[in-house]
Amino acid sequence: MDYNPELDQIMITVCHFSEIWIIDRSATREEAAGSAGENAGKGGDLLYRWGNPRAYRAGTPADQRLFFPHVGHWIPEVSPGAGNVLIFNNGVEYPGFERGYSTVDEVALPYDGRNYRRDMAGAYHAAEIVWTYATDPPESFYSRSRSNAQRLPNGNTLTVDGEAARIFEVTRDGKTVWEFAHAMQHPRDGLYRVYRYPPDYPGLRGLDLTPRRTAYMDAVKDEPLMRSTFDLYLMDGALVYVKEQCGQSDIADRFFLHVVPERTGDLPEERREVGFDNLDFGFFLHGALFDGKCAARVPLPDYPVESVRTGQFGPGGELWSVDVAFPAARR
Repeated sequence: MDYNPELDQIMITVCHFSEIWIIDRSATREEAAGSAGENAGKGGDLLYRWGNPRAYRAGTPADQRLFFPHVGHWIPEVSPGAGNVLIFNNGVEYPGFERGYSTVDEVALPYDGRNYRRDMAGAYHAAEIVWTYATDPPESFYSRSRSNAQRLPNGNTLTVDGEAARIFEVTRDGKTVWEFAHAMQHPRDGLYRVYRYPPDYPGLRGLDLTPRRTAYMDAVKDEPLMRSTFDLYLMDGALVYVKEQCGQSDIADRFFLHVVPERTGDLPEERREVGFDNLDFGFFLHGALFDGKCAARVPLPDYPVESVRTGQFGPGGELWSVDVAFPAARR
């Protein structure tokens, strides 16, 4: 669902009907039980529906424009196309029919004040598709379920191919300016939705989103504690993990180091039996990219640390581990 505060209307994407519906939020409970009242004068009736007029016996298969769509919404005022509707048009109808490809469609609705135009027979006027993202050939972009799109303030469109777990941003002329493919362990590990939030978004005010590039570059000026398939640095009470030539799995996966204290009694009670604590270098929580490298920085515990331990699989599949002692002057 999406809410338009200017119109005081709610849009519902009804994927199994292959439609979007719009209702009047201003209607009271009593008015919503009937067909009159409030801003649009329709009470609880649908103000508009579009995408598949066969769903209300007002069209043919040739009139269908939406196919199992997801996340229809009004483009906000801060972005080009404001007031139009952006929708991920998956391309499969439930049940039994497939268009066979996906598109992202921007549509202009047939507004009539707070209402929407209909013809004498009662059919809603069709929305006008004013922009579409598609590929050549069309079948190379096909997400049968999930997925969404978001119009950005710069005029580009952030798009999520849910089944492929791929995020990408396209320009108005369809050029891809960047993309990211999330590593999937299972075909069901796709993405449902992704949104971009600006750094000043109120919900992010409690997070430190300051770019960490300078801190990582400062760290690599020192000698590392360890060199391996990654380098490990000690800096300002934190461990900095840096890896050259990062792949998607390095960014998507979580990486742990074991911290061995000078005194076992300093560990949390549940960790004393194993004798070490875990530091979680989840890239999305603590990381950044710079100069072709990926890095993550995690503060050390507040107790004296004797060493850190890491383990990896070698080229032949053998598991090895190593303890890296902390310099006494820096514990």
